[in-house]
Amino acid sequence: MPCVLWISGDFNTDTLAESIRLKPYKKIEKGEVITTKDGPKKYEHALCGFDVSNKDFTDFQAMVGDAVSFLETNFNNLQALAEMQGITARLDFGYFSTFMDTKIVAQYDTIPFQLSRLAGNLRIDIELSQYWHAQPSQG
Repeated sequence: MPCVLWISGDFNTDTLAESIRLKPYKKIEKGEVITTKDGPKKYEHALCGFDVSNKDFTDFQAMVGDAVSFLETNFNNLQALAEMQGITARLDFGYFSTFMDTKIVAQYDTIPFQLSRLAGNLRIDIELSQYWHAQPSQG
């Protein structure tokens, strides 16, 4: 997913999902071991991932619009996060960098005040995860 709400901390994932009335697409319990490309990883905290936007990785502003809508729609449910101790929450925007050739010298991405206000009021951080957009090889 290009934009995900990640919540981590010392909680039971089912209890968290029930308390904010959202269904996670990914749940990892504290102490669970997951196989990754770098080998096994033991999670020190529980982790829940919630779909926020499924827009294309090239459409950052559309993802931002979806995130604003998601937070507005779920604001009352997500307020429970601000009251929970020992958790962190972040909106992770995964998108492709525009740096694909030497003609592009700067990339500007804007987080509008509406998103900053909503996320701040809910104690949700905003993370920008830029990925290299490899061009298909010619030939």
